[in-house]
Amino acid sequence: MTKPFSPASGFLDALDVTSGARNTMVSAAHINGIMMDAMLTYNAEILDFMKSRVSKDSETAQHLMACNTPEELTSEIGEYLSKLWVDYPSEVAKLANIGVTLTGQAIERFQEENAVSKAHLVEDMPGIKGVGHTEEIEASLANVPV
Repeated sequence: MTKPFSPASGFLDALDVTSGARNTMVSAAHINGIMMDAMLTYNAEILDFMKSRVSKDSETAQHLMACNTPEELTSEIGEYLSKLWVDYPSEVAKLANIGVTLTGQAIERFQEENAVSKAHLVEDMPGIKGVGHTEEIEASLANVPV
């Protein structure tokens, strides 16, 4: 007896892939999640920095308006610029550190998951076992970076 056709069954049949391919798709989804976390971390850091800078800039504007002499004004501007020259490079260093850390984590995760996918790929491929191509496939997979 044949199964009646339904759009859902055709879709599910299309999703019935080998374990290795499934692991690769899962790995890609995990990497996507890691990259989303990275973007959120970057955005949070940038927003914190902007909040801090706006607060400092507002404070400086109030101090500038309170200045009574050119010397006070010059001193206030000099102090503002000296803090500015420290804040921006410090923020760039923080963002670079976040990038290095999160990229390293993403690469490690991908390598771990890719190793599992690679190990199961040959075993789970239908039609390959017993055909005599297993050694060729294993040899070609040996060159895939993990």
